[in-house]
Amino acid sequence: MAGPGERVRLVLGHRPLGEGAPRLLFLYDGRAYDAPLDVGSYSQFQGLGLVGKQVVFFLRLDQGGGARPFLGQNASGQPVFGLEWEALAGEVTLEGVLYAGRNRYLLLEKAGLEALVDLGLFSHFLVMVMRFFEWLYHLTGNYGWAIILFTLITRVVLYPLMRNQLRSMAKMQQLAPKIKKLQERYKDDRETLQKQMMELYRAEGVNPLGGCLPLILQMPLLILLWQAIMYSAEQIHLSPGFLWLSDLSQPDPYFILVILTTGLMLLQQWLTQRKVPEAPTGGGQALGWLFPVIMAVFFMSFPAGLWLYWLLTTVFQMGQQMIINWELARERGRAPTPPAGNGSKAS
Repeated sequence: MAGPGERVRLVLGHRPLGEGAPRLLFLYDGRAYDAPLDVGSYSQFQGLGLVGKQVVFFLRLDQGGGARPFLGQNASGQPVFGLEWEALAGEVTLEGVLYAGRNRYLLLEKAGLEALVDLGLFSHFLVMVMRFFEWLYHLTGNYGWAIILFTLITRVVLYPLMRNQLRSMAKMQQLAPKIKKLQERYKDDRETLQKQMMELYRAEGVNPLGGCLPLILQMPLLILLWQAIMYSAEQIHLSPGFLWLSDLSQPDPYFILVILTTGLMLLQQWLTQRKVPEAPTGGGQALGWLFPVIMAVFFMSFPAGLWLYWLLTTVFQMGQQMIINWELARERGRAPTPPAGNGSKAS
């Protein structure tokens, strides 16, 4: 036992070394560091511990009686880490949280250790999505219904942004016969063909790149939801299942969602091409058929919750596209018919 005024050390564990070993992190003023900070460069030392890819062992200090971290060796020469006190004159009381569990953001957040998790580039957006996702779960009591509500809300919120792009996609389908005629007329003059096509797009108010925006808008949401599901996997695993799925954080055991989603995407592609039978064939159409199949093959092992979201997104997108097509059909029906003989005959 140390006497008054002597340095006292409390060893918390061995310090792992080597590639793939858990990281030893130190918490100062709400931020995590890879090494101890110099005295005077921080306001409060708040704890230390090991953070691995799957498991965390960390002591968070709310009151440490002037404790500081130390790195040293035990009697066997093994590297250790822990706490030390300079000139300890009497008893010291430690208050805080000892966390030993899974490396999951929501669990660490409840222990006040969210600073230990590096959520990446979209950290702020991911935290918002995770909290919103958790709120939907507490509202519905089931992660399946939470994903359904999440999909519905995001589609409604994004619809004003996507409406013009969906209209542009529908108009592009209607312009396919005219584009084919231009391609046949100027097949030996690529420069003139490009100019004529751009003039056609301007005259019809069509953005040829408009079809990319819906996918661009959906991909960040897909990535954020995927990360939210992975970070919430512990709670999802312990929560009630949905339909035949006992765990939405795991792959669909029967690949039903994969098959349904792929089938709907192929149906959507077929309906799109059926409406424009004169559309020129080429790489774009081939990619439209290949993309759902490639997605199914490479992502079939992704969480079932992600496939549920993508299935519902495809259903909503098909419904929204049908509404847009109906609106355009009504607009064409209201448009005045040009008097015979006043219009130039298309050659």
